[in-house]
Amino acid sequence: MRHSSLKWVEARGYAGMSRSRAQGFLGPASREDENLIGILRAMDAELGEAVLLNQLRATTDRIDLAASLSVLNVPISFYYSPDDPLVDATWIESFTCDSDCFQSIPVKGHGHHLLLETPDDMAKHILLWSEL
Repeated sequence: MRHSSLKWVEARGYAGMSRSRAQGFLGPASREDENLIGILRAMDAELGEAVLLNQLRATTDRIDLAASLSVLNVPISFYYSPDDPLVDATWIESFTCDSDCFQSIPVKGHGHHLLLETPDDMAKHILLWSEL
C-alpha cells in the first residue's frame, strides 16, 4: 500500500487528506467525530506533501527490529489497536510473549491515532511505564 501511495503522490502531487481518509485512520466509534477528523486534516495540512513523502519513503521498506530489540534489557511497551490495519498485531503479540521486559497493550476497537482517540487511557499507561 505504501509503495502505491508513494508513487501516486510523486506522480500527481498531494492536495491534502480527504475526510474519508481521515475517518479511515480512526476506529469505528470515532469515525463520525468531527473534532478528531478536523485535527487529523489540520495536522496533514500543516505538514504538507514534503513531510508525507518523507514519511512514506521512510516507512515503505522496513527491517524487522525483533532481533535488535530482544537483546535490550529495558522495558518496552506496545500500545496499539489490533484493529489498526497499519499495525502488525501478530508481530507485536509474538514478540512480546517471549520476554518479561516486553508488554503488549492492545486497545480494541480503535484506529491508528490512539493518542487522539484514547488520550486518558494512554496517559495512564505512560505514567505506569514511567514508574518502572
